[in-house]
Amino acid sequence: MDDKFEELFNPIKSNSDLFSNAWKDLDGQWGISIGFFLVSGIIGYISGSIYVSFIIGGALGVGQSIFWLNVSRNNNPEIGDLFKGFDSFASSLGAFWLTMLIVLAGMILFIIPGIYWAYCYTKTYFVIADNPEIGAMEAMQTSKEIMNGYKWKLFRFHLRCILLLLLGLIPFGLGLFVVIPWIGVATAKFYEEIKNR
Repeated sequence: MDDKFEELFNPIKSNSDLFSNAWKDLDGQWGISIGFFLVSGIIGYISGSIYVSFIIGGALGVGQSIFWLNVSRNNNPEIGDLFKGFDSFASSLGAFWLTMLIVLAGMILFIIPGIYWAYCYTKTYFVIADNPEIGAMEAMQTSKEIMNGYKWKLFRFHLRCILLLLLGLIPFGLGLFVVIPWIGVATAKFYEEIKNR
């Protein structure tokens, strides 16, 4: 389909719409989503050693992407989704290291290139979640392609996330049990909205 025709008859949803749809998708799935947030937080704390996170961080990132996509798609999300990223361990590990090195190099080069590259590769784990057999480089390239033209939109999306996280700290951080699942599903919605455009 021609890009202009697509934009005219199927305009991209606003960030407000993405968050609104994410909230609706959480209806009936709040319990599993909060449980997932707790389990992934505990596992993240246990694997807090920098050496461990450098090895399994990518796989856990893919697992989180799988879970939030399943919530977004109402596709029977399970706590065990967190560990499905290990099915793509090699590509998730490669993507983790390559992205980290590229962004670090960009940060050394006056910061702005690092931010730019981080935004290019921000959907890599979602790409792997949807394509478990894909290689790290191909997943990163796909992320770069689907993010083309949407970095400013994602920046505004992230500003909204920061505001929600600040609000979630009230009272005593309890709001984070609502905010973080909401952001997780909204992030999955963002990926789904742009991946085929």
